[in-house]
Amino acid sequence: MAIIKLPSYTDYMKAVQQARYDGKITHTQLIILRNCHKASVRRGEPLHFNYLQKATSQTKEECKWEINDLLRLGAIQSPKPNFYWLG
Repeated sequence: MAIIKLPSYTDYMKAVQQARYDGKITHTQLIILRNCHKASVRRGEPLHFNYLQKATSQTKEECKWEINDLLRLGAIQSPKPNFYWLG
C-alpha cells in the first residue's frame, strides 16, 4: 500500500464541511469522515464498523448505507472487512 500524506485536520475538515454545505455528503458521512481522519492520523489504524455505528447513532443498516456511499465515492477504504480508513 502506498503511503499518502494526509492534510491537517483543519484543512481536511474545511473541505469536508464545504462538501456537506454543497449537499455532496450527509451530516452522518461528515461524522464518519472526521473519525476516519483522526484514526488515520493519530493511530494509523482503521476503525471498526461498530465504532462508526456508535459515533453516528444509527442502526446497522443505516450506517452500512452511509459507509457504502463513501466507499463508492472513494472517500474511504476498507483494508479488511468491517474496518475503514481514509482513501
